[in-house]
Amino acid sequence: MKDKDNVIFEEEASSVILSGAKDPTPQAGAESDNPSVACGDSSPYTGEPRTSDARPYGDAAAGEGEDTSSVSPDGAGSTASPQGEAFAACGGDNPSVACGDSSPYTGEPQTSDARPYGDAPQGEGGPSSPAAPRDDSVGAGGALISVRGLEKKFGELEVLKGVSIDVAEGEKIAIIGPSGSGKSTFLRCLNCLEDPSGGSIYFEGEDLADMKVDINRHRESIGMVFQSFNLFANKTVLENIMLAPVYLHCKRLRALKRRNFLRRCGNFFLPKAKRAPLEPLPTTKAQIKAEAEAKALALLDRIGLREKADAYPSTLSGGQKQRIAIVRALAMDPKVMLFDEPTSALDPEMVGEVLELIRELADEGMTMLIVTHEMGFAREVATRVCFMDEGVIAEEGVPAEFFAAPRTDRAREFLSKVL
Repeated sequence: MKDKDNVIFEEEASSVILSGAKDPTPQAGAESDNPSVACGDSSPYTGEPRTSDARPYGDAAAGEGEDTSSVSPDGAGSTASPQGEAFAACGGDNPSVACGDSSPYTGEPQTSDARPYGDAPQGEGGPSSPAAPRDDSVGAGGALISVRGLEKKFGELEVLKGVSIDVAEGEKIAIIGPSGSGKSTFLRCLNCLEDPSGGSIYFEGEDLADMKVDINRHRESIGMVFQSFNLFANKTVLENIMLAPVYLHCKRLRALKRRNFLRRCGNFFLPKAKRAPLEPLPTTKAQIKAEAEAKALALLDRIGLREKADAYPSTLSGGQKQRIAIVRALAMDPKVMLFDEPTSALDPEMVGEVLELIRELADEGMTMLIVTHEMGFAREVATRVCFMDEGVIAEEGVPAEFFAAPRTDRAREFLSKVL
């Protein structure tokens, strides 16, 4: 009986293998037992049909009713085989466009409509969907960030009530105000750690509040330093600093290798003269790690903590943790740094070393927004002070004028209690 079962199993397995060996891309309109194969949407890795619209490998199925015949560079139609046509749909000269839902920057798929981790879909309809329109009237005069009518609600609680501000490149803006006025929420909305309830946030011309925008691509240029450090307790100091650069560059390398694989598959069925060239690999995983480690050690030298490279965060003081959190953000070479009360969790004697590092960044021309209760630091470092109260910017101005003669009664009342 056991031998008979084995024979039956072997026959079934053989039939599956043989069926998978058939031409994977029958002519359009042909009948097939595998609808996904008939549509040219089988995986080049396993040959299995895809049933998800998410396209986890970034492969785009040939559109229904579309002409998928390839065209030569001189505009003449080629006589490529149906196999080449099907694979060329995912391995053409511009894979990020041909593969529909993949990002043109990283090649990674974007599948989440809710954007819980910042992954924004390209919009229904794939690559033909319009991107967020650029508003050239916003940010005129060199503004790097332009916020218009920003609102944020938590249920019935309205925290931000139409905040608008322009941040020019190189500016250092200190955001002050009483607790509960919306300072930290405003800062977290700038890189969509909190999704805005209304309004627009323009960064380099793109509205980050638009769900079609790839927020992760912009987060690469916006560094964030939190009140409570947020270091990974299970990783060493060196690993904490290296984590983001290594992950990002390895992700791009994998996307490039995947595109080259698909292109090789397409080239296999095309005449030699019509084969698309492979993209050169700029680096290797080992080189990525070596470069990230060298940069991390250089940053640790800058803050005088190189000897702590192999230590874990639990063995560090609060000031050391916050300085490491700052250089971790700097490891991504951001254009903007957001500081959310960086000294609020520190002992008074540790505040100075953190403020000194931020002061150095300000002197180097880094664009910064700093939520702080350190009035002396705000007066010394900031180029502009914004006073927030009850979810709005109640007053703003240069530090010398604001601290000497505030214009609003609420700002005068606040300063009288903290100075």
